[in-house]
Amino acid sequence: MTAYLHIIVCTLDYASVSAQVQVGNVLPLGELPEGTTVCNLEEKTGDRGRLARTSGNYATVIAHNPETKKTRIRLPSGAKKVVQSSNRAMIGNIHNFKTELDALLLDSGLE
Repeated sequence: MTAYLHIIVCTLDYASVSAQVQVGNVLPLGELPEGTTVCNLEEKTGDRGRLARTSGNYATVIAHNPETKKTRIRLPSGAKKVVQSSNRAMIGNIHNFKTELDALLLDSGLE
């Protein structure tokens, strides 16, 4: 008697071109609609994210130019930058809830 082991592979698509546009997914900037907030944004293709990496910071996709394959973004400083549309970014922003909770406790005098 031969026993067969069936392995079901479940892949969650959160980091490719076919991933959905939702918070936490990683997509190329060219696939995101204007107005999307992103963090951990690649400044140069493949650098694994250099922009908008600290807590509370995010960049905003302003416009796309499909002819030159460039995307214009607004950085946390307010500066605008043009990067390759193939550069990846995570949708949403980084937030540290512990820091916010500590600040609330200090303000209320409970800590």
